[in-house]
Amino acid sequence: VTFSAYAEDDSPEDQVFYAWNFGDSLTSTDRTVTHVYSLTGTYRVVLIVSDDDGGQTSWETDIEVKADMDGDGIPDDDDDDLDGDGYKNNEDDFPKDPDRHANWTPYYLILLVIVVVVIAVVAYLMTKN
Repeated sequence: VTFSAYAEDDSPEDQVFYAWNFGDSLTSTDRTVTHVYSLTGTYRVVLIVSDDDGGQTSWETDIEVKADMDGDGIPDDDDDDLDGDGYKNNEDDFPKDPDRHANWTPYYLILLVIVVVVIAVVAYLMTKN
């Protein structure tokens, strides 16, 4: 999340200071800052702007942080394409979707039967000699 603030003091010689509290025990004193939340949830963000004459004002708001696995800016609980591959989550899009895989179990079973038959034929031929 990117936060930005701008304040002016009536005297050009005065300095303006910014104090951000992101609600997750992390802070910043930058005017513009990008903050990454490590957990989902609701956070109270507080900004205190002050000057070197002792004047100050504050602003606060609550923000809700939701999971976004594919980084497209759409929270996962609202996202029809969780892996970001261009296909909706509920579409049966194999083989176009590289994240979906064919069920190879029947092919492995057929291969196993062929191997067993070959071994049986070889064992039969060896006992005939």
